[in-house]
Amino acid sequence: QVLLISAGGKDFTATLSSSQHQWPDVRPNSMIEVTGVCVTDLDPSGVPFSFHLVARGPDDLRVLASPSWWTLGHLLGLLALLGAAALASLAWILILRRRVTAQTEIIRKSIESTADGMVVVNGRRKVLAYNEKFSQMWRISDDVLASRDDRRIVQEILDRMEDPLGFLQRIEDLYAHPEAQGDDIIKLQGGRIFERHSEPLRVGGLNDGRVWCYRDISDRVRTEEALIEKNKQQAALAALGQFALAETTLDPVLGRATDILASHLEADYCVLWERKPGAAQMEARAFSGKAGVELPPFARNLQQEAQGIWAGTAWTTGGPAVLNLAGDPPHELMPGYPVLSGIALAIRSQRQAASLLACYSAKKRVFAPEDRRLLEGVASVLGVGMERARVEE
Repeated sequence: QVLLISAGGKDFTATLSSSQHQWPDVRPNSMIEVTGVCVTDLDPSGVPFSFHLVARGPDDLRVLASPSWWTLGHLLGLLALLGAAALASLAWILILRRRVTAQTEIIRKSIESTADGMVVVNGRRKVLAYNEKFSQMWRISDDVLASRDDRRIVQEILDRMEDPLGFLQRIEDLYAHPEAQGDDIIKLQGGRIFERHSEPLRVGGLNDGRVWCYRDISDRVRTEEALIEKNKQQAALAALGQFALAETTLDPVLGRATDILASHLEADYCVLWERKPGAAQMEARAFSGKAGVELPPFARNLQQEAQGIWAGTAWTTGGPAVLNLAGDPPHELMPGYPVLSGIALAIRSQRQAASLLACYSAKKRVFAPEDRRLLEGVASVLGVGMERARVEE
């Protein structure tokens, strides 16, 4: 086993005296100290041209200093490894970014495809996402939406609520209880009604915000309320018919009829005007109104002309005549009673109009087809009762 040594610019070798021994492992470029016999090699003319050392054993070699690990080869290898790791990391980042973009697009399309208005808010009240339906439902300005500040959004829509304080307290309560779910009905000024559902936003198994879903149920609620009111009106009309059959006198039936109309048509007052044959005035035969409203004595007899074309239409057409007046202050069809809307129907006896059943309201009121049918039904019951009373006289 030969050891190649360089010293003083000269290269020479060192060997062991016995083949039974071996040099210890020495890293290349180590600084060593070797003790041994120097053997000179001579050419044929006796001139020395080289030499080598012969050591007695491995103990004659002592390592003074090991070379640095940072060799050029090692450095190049490390740089190559780091470059490969950087490329792999970059490739992984690109893959993750594509996945995140794809998932974000899926979530965005899912949010946009729903019929509900949705907004996602993190734990710091920062809006993470919302759909177009949400901005349309709440009619929020672009600059407020662009701020992504949930508190600004809440403040902008607060004055649209019928109960702003209750709306705000409920939102703060849900944020204060991150695990809670919430289902609420929100009534807005102007008649719109929203249904709201809220759930915690879970990220990595932890709650970090809320998801809010809003659905406009105004049409559904109005339909349900109209159906309920229709059933109530039908029940009231049936009860009136039974009452009219059982009652032997007409005036209690007339009073019950005006009570029903004033209640179900939400009228301020309802009057059954009666006109005697050949008379120019109408006489109030029955009257019902909201609490505190009474028909004054001077209004119990009224010229038909005071009711204007509206009453004339009811007298002549045989169908309900609807009154919608525009003006501020409202018109006074009777002294002391402002009116903006009303509905009237003539009750005929022997094919001639004998009575006018009229309901008045001091606010604008839209009378639905169910309201007209109720008025016609009450008028029919009263017409039968009046005819029976005339026959029995």
